[in-house]
Amino acid sequence: ISEGNLYRTIDNHLIVQDLQTEEENEISSYARAVVVAGNEIVYAANDAIVSMDLQTGEKRTLKTLDEGIMVNVMAEYGGQLYFVEYRVETRPAEEAFYRIDLETGEIYDWEPFDEIIGVSESGENLYFYYHEEHTNPDYTYYSVNSIYRIKKDGTGKEELCTWEEGDYYAGYIRCIRCVDEWIVYQDWRDDKVYKMNQFGKEKTQLPIEREIQMFTTWEDKLYYTDMEGHLYENDLSGKNE
Repeated sequence: ISEGNLYRTIDNHLIVQDLQTEEENEISSYARAVVVAGNEIVYAANDAIVSMDLQTGEKRTLKTLDEGIMVNVMAEYGGQLYFVEYRVETRPAEEAFYRIDLETGEIYDWEPFDEIIGVSESGENLYFYYHEEHTNPDYTYYSVNSIYRIKKDGTGKEELCTWEEGDYYAGYIRCIRCVDEWIVYQDWRDDKVYKMNQFGKEKTQLPIEREIQMFTTWEDKLYYTDMEGHLYENDLSGKNE
């Protein structure tokens, strides 16, 4: 939501809706990944990553996509766009990771990631959630999940925490976000919500007893639904539901 408009994708169509008049208009007939970055909306079309000025509607191409390339993962922090390209005709799919300076249009190679989960107050360090899946020779496989801290220019990568290798689900973290200087996540092994500081230490289980179906954060609050679909708000202590 930006400036009274709701931007959303419906069957890969990018739609803008005026929240006051409820009028809808199509921005693009195809958009797989979408982020709002300041006064721009950036989306991955069929053949390019496109930025549109929210005030004027003027569009510019940030990067042309080759045939067979798909972009599903995209995030923006501090005027930098981070995204993953997939070459879908290969098995397994080939991945390439990039950062674009939205002001200059310069494109840089970047470190692999699955999801960027937050940014520090200083803006120098990004936190992102990185998931690796490995296949063993006997076709069984296990997963490794790690959280890294990295500077926005792609240097100074540091592992904060990793969940041990195991069978398919071992170590899998269902949802993970950054709130202020804390990393908050839900662990599948007990379905409990935990927080730890930005250095991967001081791990604490939050006293939320109900079974959680969906979980996210906004500003300094936690939001989650129970199995019946009721929506709750809580703070980082977990005591003020």
